[in-house]
Amino acid sequence: MATPARQVPFAWPALTLDSSGVELRFAAPSSLAKDTPANLRITLALEQSTCSVVIVETLAPTATPRTELARFDLRYGCVFQIFSTPLSPSAAAHIAREPVRLRLLSGPPITIFTAAVATTPSDFPPEFSPHLLAAAPPAPPEAVLPRLATLACLQPFNWLHGCVVDALADAGDHAALSAHLGRWFHADGHLRYLGPHSEPRLDELFGLEPVLMFAALARHDPCHPAWKVLRRWLAKHTESDGLIIDRGLDAEGLASAVTYISIEAAYTVAYPLALAATALNEPSWRDLAVHQIRHRLAHLVRDGVVCQRAPLGGPGEQPHWARANAWFLLGLVKTLRALGDHDFVPEGIALLRTHAARILAAQRPDGLWSVYLDDPAASPPPPSRPCAPCGATGSTSPSCSRRCSSSPPSTPARE
Repeated sequence: MATPARQVPFAWPALTLDSSGVELRFAAPSSLAKDTPANLRITLALEQSTCSVVIVETLAPTATPRTELARFDLRYGCVFQIFSTPLSPSAAAHIAREPVRLRLLSGPPITIFTAAVATTPSDFPPEFSPHLLAAAPPAPPEAVLPRLATLACLQPFNWLHGCVVDALADAGDHAALSAHLGRWFHADGHLRYLGPHSEPRLDELFGLEPVLMFAALARHDPCHPAWKVLRRWLAKHTESDGLIIDRGLDAEGLASAVTYISIEAAYTVAYPLALAATALNEPSWRDLAVHQIRHRLAHLVRDGVVCQRAPLGGPGEQPHWARANAWFLLGLVKTLRALGDHDFVPEGIALLRTHAARILAAQRPDGLWSVYLDDPAASPPPPSRPCAPCGATGSTSPSCSRRCSSSPPSTPARE
């Protein structure tokens, strides 16, 4: 079966950067003062599962050497991901004043959004176009929700945007929630989105991660015809013991020789099922939600240590990872709130208190948590690079990839 061609979301304007280079003029804010540093930002329009380096250089006649002003080190990016690289005051002034050339130095070509076309659609967020951002203090906390409501906070159709629409639902911003969900849950009753590799998907789910999107849909539109997609997916992926799993598939829906169970599903699957059980009058889904919590306790939690994932029947991997603990706690809290008077609630509350106490005990003096709760010096693993198998009790084997290099120079600017 042929692999579907990759697509840019919503047919928004985009261009591909290769070794021949592209001339661009970056949008510059009026607040960009003279002799002030700034950040140069571009946004991925297609998923990038490899590493590429792009340089930004001055335009010059062929015989004259070009001056490099900045470079992007782009690694393992998803669609809508903004990458940012710092500029010196002189480089910022040059880019604000004149067009420059972006040229691929190494790695495969990348595709970014651009508004530099005559037919830019009115719904295209200008924040996704290449632009300069003046160096300034962070925006105040009260700026978060208004920004979250805009299309500039779109994420891929999976747990990433599931978090966004869940927050909009919590905030009660029904207009923004409708605008966001309507990008994929269409008025004609179909579910259309781009999968993890920018491939078009119609009325299907590629795995467990996009199930989180249905939590917000349950609160906003429990009658949408796309619920049949979730019902069909559940019928296919629910085991006889109630465990929901992608048997024979990896997290991106691709064939895998190993079937994993992951802790994220405590949030991405258990919570939306518990919420939808009431909204859709599906009482059996509450029990199904509890099964997801119980199975993850059995497979991924040992003596209070949470592992991010494990092969079925095998040892846990990524023990003590802070994000795994956050997913587990978030899923537990959200699921318990949605379960109402279910018999599991008292047990779940006791579990929550016990685990929260362990997490608080691992908090650093600065109020933050390390990437790995048991190792304040550990640096994060590169994105999309799974950790090698660790023991469920927290092995620190030198072969474990949790002892990896730190993040790349070009910072993914998550909004």
